[in-house]
Amino acid sequence: PLNLHNDNLEIISEGLSVVAKCCADEAWGLILAALDLPMAVLATLRKWKDNAEVVSPCLIILACAAEDDMCVEALVNDKVYTSIVEAMNTHKLNLDVCKGIMSLLHRLLELDMNENEDLNKQPVIDTLIDIVHEYLDCHELVVDATHVIHQLSLNKTIGKLFLNLPAFDTIAKLISQYADDNEILPVVLDILHCMDSIDTDCSIRIQTHFLDVYAHLLKEHIEEE
Repeated sequence: PLNLHNDNLEIISEGLSVVAKCCADEAWGLILAALDLPMAVLATLRKWKDNAEVVSPCLIILACAAEDDMCVEALVNDKVYTSIVEAMNTHKLNLDVCKGIMSLLHRLLELDMNENEDLNKQPVIDTLIDIVHEYLDCHELVVDATHVIHQLSLNKTIGKLFLNLPAFDTIAKLISQYADDNEILPVVLDILHCMDSIDTDCSIRIQTHFLDVYAHLLKEHIEEE
């Protein structure tokens, strides 16, 4: 149906919205993959890439389908990262789209271990950090974003792209804001471990007051004990 009605914005929007709501149930991931729907959704995302009302549910659906290994492989082969980067650049001021971007990246990067040329670019990492900084108060986005930052920082090449003041400042604020969040903290600690190999002489961490961040973490958890 998506392919048949891909020129009709009203039908496409309504149909995608219904499927996206179904994705609240994770069981739909395998169903979507079995129906080959993700590839049609990716094609629709590309066709309507400037329309946030289409892009947002497309990202939700793709994130749900990306629970399946074979689906992730198919999406990566069909250059899904290129479409994600385009969505980041076009819709970085749209919260719903940005939540979809982080959710999809989270799921893709957990299963896709290949080198990634689309994400291995300074402007892409800078935009990613801008989005996280803009929506630090959105817990749902931050949960996915911490996983994305961690996965990317594990890559020796991409990890170096985080070596700048805005990135470390945003990560410091993220840690300080969610120091007592049990869902986010374990991933945050993994990110801190990665920072050792990125900021080898600690110069960026000193400039972005990471000592205060560490002190805040210690205070939070010593008091709990």
